[in-house]
Amino acid sequence: MFSHRHLRGNAIATLMLGFLFLAGCGRRPGPDSVEPTPPTLGRALVEAPPALADLGAERRPAARNPTGSLVLQDALALALLQSPGLAAYAWKTRAQEAKALQEGRRPNPSASFLVEDFGATGGLASSTGSPGLTRSQTTIQLGQLIELGGKRTARWQLANQDRILASWDYEIARIGVLTETTQRFVAVLAGQASLALADETARLVDSTLQSVASRVTAGVVSPMDQVRAELALADARLEAGRSRSALATSRQRLAASWGSLDAQFGEALGELRSVSGPPTLPGLEARLAGAPDLARWSAAVVQRQRSLALAKSRRIPDLSLTAGLRKFDQLDGQTYLLGVSLSLPLFDANGGAVQEAASRLAGMSEEQRAARIEAHLTLGRLHRELADAYAEVISFQDLVLPGARQAFEAVREGYRLGRFGYLDAVSYTHLRAHETKANLVCRLLLE
Repeated sequence: MFSHRHLRGNAIATLMLGFLFLAGCGRRPGPDSVEPTPPTLGRALVEAPPALADLGAERRPAARNPTGSLVLQDALALALLQSPGLAAYAWKTRAQEAKALQEGRRPNPSASFLVEDFGATGGLASSTGSPGLTRSQTTIQLGQLIELGGKRTARWQLANQDRILASWDYEIARIGVLTETTQRFVAVLAGQASLALADETARLVDSTLQSVASRVTAGVVSPMDQVRAELALADARLEAGRSRSALATSRQRLAASWGSLDAQFGEALGELRSVSGPPTLPGLEARLAGAPDLARWSAAVVQRQRSLALAKSRRIPDLSLTAGLRKFDQLDGQTYLLGVSLSLPLFDANGGAVQEAASRLAGMSEEQRAARIEAHLTLGRLHRELADAYAEVISFQDLVLPGARQAFEAVREGYRLGRFGYLDAVSYTHLRAHETKANLVCRLLLE
């Protein structure tokens, strides 16, 4: 008897395990649903530590704050490695990866334990030949939800596409960090040039003051010319102080690009005077399609398509299977249970969600088209501005500045010999001082 019951118990256990295995089987997300990985723009500058995002804050390497001379390449590499904003995007990408992993998992099975008909009273409290005994029964059930219509695959594909969008956002953020760091580096170079220009201006004004003072002593010109020259020198020194303060601010902003509040680097090395002609507009337009801002729109359209596919899959109801064992305590017997349940989509077939997803997909396609048009218009406008700035630079370098230098030297010597008045000398002193400033402004336009 024991052997027979033991075999029956093994049979029902095998049946339940087989049932759960078959119920849990479903179509796994295949490789055809994996979208291409976004390009690793900017990563040629530096290779980040492979597991940096996995480290806790207490285990992260100390941020590096460079000392000594600094070049643009090193500034960009530090910004990519240590930018706080990029670190936040890395965690967002990891979160989307975890979400995609979770959405691809099967639903958990359920288990239930039920005791019925115990503690009966009155006429139900006795059975034939066994007075005072109740007729209780115990039921053990296992259940499994079977998702039909490819819901699990659709969920995984949608979550995976969200991960791809997060990767594109990360790439866009990287390009933004590279651009902003470059602008801040150029601002430091401009600040250094402005400070040198201010110091040179103060030196030139001081030289002019010495010439005026000598002529006043000789009685050639009025003492008021010396007063004007002294006021000009004071103004030049104030301008030098403002330039020094602006340079300190620019240096601090550049150091903030790699997460530091204190700029410890020395001189920023770079050449603002050398310029090159702008690239051709057709060549830039050919590269525009690969820009992250536009490439992300294609991934966003796919994401809307995934949302529509998920909404359509939810129109198909899911199937619930149950299997169990029921034991009758007083009769020393047992029976098996097997059940199937299916919801009837009579009132809600998820039609509204499908229509919503389809409308969002259509709207996304129009937004993508508008973004492409706007990108081409912006590119054309920036190319014209770049061409104008380049023409201005060439004009200053080839025509204006050489003549200004010659005129300055001639007027300064002529004033010393008494051929020109003070106002002429002051005017050409400022013209000579603004030579470097003109070069600087044109270079910034090209940047």
